[in-house]
Amino acid sequence: MNGSELSNNLRQSWRQLWLGICIDGWRKFFALLLGFICWYYIHSSFREKDNEWRTLTNVPVTLREHPEFYLPRQENLSVDLKIAVESSARRGSIDPDDFRLEINPARLPLTALEESNYLQRPYKVILNVDEHIKQKPPGVKVLRFDPQAVDIYFDRRLQVQKKVYVTIQGRLQEGFDYHYALSQDTVTVEGPASELAGLLVIYSEPLLLNDSMQHDFSTRLGITSPDSSKFNIFPDNVEVTVSIEDKKSIISQKFPAVKLSLLYPSRSHLRLSSPLPDSVEVILRGQREAMNALKVEQLSAFLDLTPLTAPGTYNDLPVQFIGMAPEVKPFFIKPDKFAVTLTLDANAGAEPAAPANRAEEAAGSNGN
Repeated sequence: MNGSELSNNLRQSWRQLWLGICIDGWRKFFALLLGFICWYYIHSSFREKDNEWRTLTNVPVTLREHPEFYLPRQENLSVDLKIAVESSARRGSIDPDDFRLEINPARLPLTALEESNYLQRPYKVILNVDEHIKQKPPGVKVLRFDPQAVDIYFDRRLQVQKKVYVTIQGRLQEGFDYHYALSQDTVTVEGPASELAGLLVIYSEPLLLNDSMQHDFSTRLGITSPDSSKFNIFPDNVEVTVSIEDKKSIISQKFPAVKLSLLYPSRSHLRLSSPLPDSVEVILRGQREAMNALKVEQLSAFLDLTPLTAPGTYNDLPVQFIGMAPEVKPFFIKPDKFAVTLTLDANAGAEPAAPANRAEEAAGSNGN
């Protein structure tokens, strides 16, 4: 047999084989498929019989940390596992620590209602093998969880600005007062949204005062966290500038133009005929606290004419003041005395001028 005959025979053989496959091919396909299913069933049955079924109790379930969520400590968060162990995995012991069950809060299908309630109530998570089993020994199959669902607690993590309140311990020497200013009045507080709503202020460490302090100073005070396990605060300290004021010390102040008025006796028929200036210059001295409380618009100078009942010229009438505390005294007055000439009023019974009335009404409160 030569080569051409061999080649023809091979082609004929392949053609006959192909025709045999194509003729009634769908029945042959289903027969092959049925044979495969039978083989797989028998093989799986032998494998199932070969597996060992076990139950692991108290396998811990953990929550994955996420920057958007606050995760408190979860009490008794664990489940029992029903597992099937292949023969290849029976040589070593299988413990709960060999498994890692994890829930990622960021992947939960949260609703708007739950978010508006800050997720305070327990959230029920239905466990499944594909999503929550992150680690297991080889040759071990997890069949089911008991219970199938677990309750977890978590909350949204937010950042808000809160006012800083400085607590004071101690006191200054009597007669001294203080006030303080912060480098910043607020700090940023990060924590669970449901608890941030009720956190009104953030307190600093105490500002310590004692009776030896008489000068201004500055210091840094740490910020006290209400609960370091829940809240992060930044910055964690603020600078406090303290100004100390001696309120009992004596100070002076110049008033260059204090209005001058006249105090007439009631039902007087006298009138002033000599000229007088509209104002006088005065330097007042007194305790710092009283001087700071002095209101310029209430300060007034006057000449007391109430003892004078007859016309004439009267010399060296002293300038007096109203509208200041008893602790404040005139130190320098320019001019401090006046000469006045009084004559009978042509209109008998006329009322005194308005400035005189003002001085008369205020004279009752004069402490000088």
